[in-house]
Amino acid sequence: MQRSQVMLVLCGSYIRMMEATVLGYQAPLYGRRTGQYLLEPLGFADARLLFPGYSPEDQVRAYAVYGGTPAYLQTIQPEAPLADNIVNGILSRGAFLYDEVRFVLQQELREPRNCFAVLQATAAGRTRLNEIRQATRIEGVSAYLDTLQQLHLVERAVPVTESQPHKSRRGLYRLKDPFLRFWFRYVHPNRSQPERGGGQVVLETQVLPQLDGFTGPVFEDICQQFCWRAGLSGGLPFTPHRVGGWWDANEEIDLVALGRLRRSWRNASGPAARWGSTSWPTWNARRGSPPATWKGGRCAMPCAPALASPRNCGRPSPGGRTCCSSTCRCWSVYSGPDRSDAWRPPPHTSRWSPRPVLPRVDLSRLRLCG
Repeated sequence: MQRSQVMLVLCGSYIRMMEATVLGYQAPLYGRRTGQYLLEPLGFADARLLFPGYSPEDQVRAYAVYGGTPAYLQTIQPEAPLADNIVNGILSRGAFLYDEVRFVLQQELREPRNCFAVLQATAAGRTRLNEIRQATRIEGVSAYLDTLQQLHLVERAVPVTESQPHKSRRGLYRLKDPFLRFWFRYVHPNRSQPERGGGQVVLETQVLPQLDGFTGPVFEDICQQFCWRAGLSGGLPFTPHRVGGWWDANEEIDLVALGRLRRSWRNASGPAARWGSTSWPTWNARRGSPPATWKGGRCAMPCAPALASPRNCGRPSPGGRTCCSSTCRCWSVYSGPDRSDAWRPPPHTSRWSPRPVLPRVDLSRLRLCG
């Protein structure tokens, strides 16, 4: 092969078989391959080209149902409405996608019964480890989740600001493929009706009333894809190195992008570089005083007066309590020359953990073409 002009390409859709038989330690090709690539599903910007006649809203809904796997997208009849495609291609006995998930999992998994239970619980909204354990009543559910993550069937999402994601206690499990979510949400629990020709009933009573709510998480993924494409192509004032969501016990932000400002934006006049209608702070707390006037402050985590220490900043919080920089993190409001307020960490804080108080972005301006 080294002296010939032949390039041998091996391609397989079963991840476990390819990794064990072709790439494994005892495989004949171990250590002899030139390269390996894991082909990811198509993004929304590419998948929507397969059904250009749909409205932008239906294109998002179709992507939420079929995902980005090309074989699944090819089953869509562009001239037929999305509802008809779902009934004829997914909710009909004998259709290609009707039993596709079951066939794939039986090939990939050694214990499909327990993994089926884990996948069904995750698709039903049990996203935390304890919730999945209680719903499935399976001991050692963590091992099954690890296996499903290795097969790229399940992913563990953490807040984008976590510095050590693998140690975060706020991780949420979810099915990675949209079609997998749809199959476990609507096909698998309602098999008795399509088996008797009742796919239209399932569509009208289960799918269509909940389709927009089901599409919501997928639309968040589409927004993240858009942010990556815009950032890497120079359409944002910074190059993102992490894009995702952020949440805690009481609040949630669907889209957060972290990165460094580009040099051309960093040298912009004024304390904030503007992109559209959004104000992006350019001042760094570690570089001294900001070029703006302090208007007041509020404590992101107000602490009781009894917790005050000599490091107290002395500025009042909304509840009238004092702010202790050793037990909470303060955020101050500065007014720039354009009279726009931007949340920035105060200069008196030597140690601080950034809490995402981010500017609002009008997602109605998002171009679906990516």
